[in-house]
Amino acid sequence: DNNTIYEDEFYLFPGCYKLRIDDSGDNGLEFWHQPNQGVGYFRIKDSNGGTLYSFDPDFGGFAIFEFGIGSITQIDDVSDPVVLSVFPNPTSDNVSIKLLGLENSDVSISLSNSLMETLMEKEWSASGDEFNTEIELEQLPAGIYFIQINYGNHSKTKKIIKY
Repeated sequence: DNNTIYEDEFYLFPGCYKLRIDDSGDNGLEFWHQPNQGVGYFRIKDSNGGTLYSFDPDFGGFAIFEFGIGSITQIDDVSDPVVLSVFPNPTSDNVSIKLLGLENSDVSISLSNSLMETLMEKEWSASGDEFNTEIELEQLPAGIYFIQINYGNHSKTKKIIKY
C-alpha cells in the first residue's frame, strides 16, 4: 500500500547493540536505477519521537547501525572482576544465580518478561566475595524473561528461557 508507515517499539536494557537490515533485492529502500519502484526511509527514534539515526535509503543489500543504551564502558576501563553465573538455562522451574568476586556489596535482582514488565524485585546485602540465590519461575508461563542483577556500580542482564 502506498504511503504506509510501519512502526515497531523495542524496549532495550542498557548495553551495546547492533541492528542489521537485510534486503534480498540488493536495492535498499530506494535505488536510482529503478525510480518507479518507490522510495522509503528507515529511522530510529527515541521514546519522545526524536530521530536518533536515519539510514541512507540507497543502502544496497544491507545496512548496519551499532549503538549503545545507557552508560557504556570502554574495554580498557573494565574493572569488574565479578563472575556471574545464571543456570540452568533454559529451565522449567527455577534458576540459580551465583556471583563470585564481590566485595561486601548490596545486590538487587529484578525479573522482567519480554514486554519489559517487572515481575519481581529483591534486594540483599552480600557479605564476603560470593553471593548465591535462587529465583522461582515455576509459576510463570513458558517464555523469555530477563534477569537484571545490580551490584555496586555494575549491572548485568541475562536472558532466561522458561519452557
